[in-house]
Amino acid sequence: MKLCKALRKLEIKANKAADDLCNVPDYQRKANAIFKTVADAVCMLLKKGPALHVNRDPRGYALKISDHWMHAHPECHLHRDMGGFGILAPEID
Repeated sequence: MKLCKALRKLEIKANKAADDLCNVPDYQRKANAIFKTVADAVCMLLKKGPALHVNRDPRGYALKISDHWMHAHPECHLHRDMGGFGILAPEID
C-alpha cells in the first residue's frame, strides 16, 4: 500500500506540472526539472522496472509504461490507456 500511495503522489505532482506547463508562461525549465525529479523517484521506488514514460499531456495520466514494454509482457495486467501504455498509478476509488 505504501508503494501505491507513493506512486500516486508522484503521479499527481507530474500531472500538475503538465497542467502548469500549458497554463503558466515560461514554465518549461521548471516543468522539465519536476518531470526529471518524478522519473528519478519512480525509478528509485521500483528499483528495476519497466520503461517509464512521463506524459506531458495534462488530459491523461502522467506516469505510464511504454506500450512496447506492455505488448512484450502480456502477463502484466495493468490498466492501459487507448494507446496501449500501462498506467502506473491509476486513481483507485
